Amino acid sequence: MKFFKDLSFSCKEATLLSEKAKAIDLSLFQSLRLSIHLSYCKYYQRFVQQSKMMDDAINNYKENLFETPSHQLSS
Repeated sequence: MKFFKDLSFSCKEATLLSEKAKAIDLSLFQSLRLSIHLSYCKYYQRFVQQSKMMDDAINNYKENLFETPSHQLSS
C-alpha cells in the first residue's frame, strides 16, 4: 500500500513538478507520478491544458516580436 501512496500526491505538488519539467528532465518515477495524477484529476488536466495554451501564446508572441510588420504606418 505504501507504493501507491508514494505514487500519488497533491495537485499543488503536481503543478509544481509540471512547471519544473519545463526546465529540466524529470526522473522516470516523477514522470510516472505526473501521468498517474493526470489520469484521475480533472483539475490537473485543466491546468495542463491552460498551461500549454499560455506557453504556446508566449512562444508565438516571441516568434513574431521582431518580424517586420506587413503594413506601414502612415505619418
